[in-house]
Amino acid sequence: RISDLEKAQLLRWVEERYYDAGAFADNEAVSLSLSALRAAIGSAAGGEHRHVPPRSDTNRPEYQSLVRQLRRFVATHRLYDPIAIADARTGIVFASTDSVGLGQNVSHRPCFKQAVRSLYPSIGDIMVDARSGAPAVHISRAVVDEHGTAIGVLRMKVMVDDFIRPMLH
Repeated sequence: RISDLEKAQLLRWVEERYYDAGAFADNEAVSLSLSALRAAIGSAAGGEHRHVPPRSDTNRPEYQSLVRQLRRFVATHRLYDPIAIADARTGIVFASTDSVGLGQNVSHRPCFKQAVRSLYPSIGDIMVDARSGAPAVHISRAVVDEHGTAIGVLRMKVMVDDFIRPMLH
């Protein structure tokens, strides 16, 4: 039963998710790919920062590189799907393992705001997943550039059953 879960076990699970988010967000290749994608999109827009990346940006090598890294992470850590990276300034999702989320504005979400503000991982409230109707949480973590400035926010969705079920056995 869920009520029988040990508090220490749940806290350990959260700590592991924070570590996963940090390991991915702190990866230099991720930061470099995100910086290159933001620069390419900005230069294509005449130096202006666009609020919504057009679908044509998904053909850019910078985008493909970043999505390959996201997909590799999902393949390695099967708990997360989808995962996405939103622009830290606008909240617009620039890269995602799920193309449905591309271009979505997530800046209003508390988890996004906390990740940008603190640069530390955060876990959102349990919500109902729009597609499955099942409960899910998002874990977010800022992706920073070489100066320590947040340039993106990593969002990783975890279905609640995927972490509660193993704790019950």
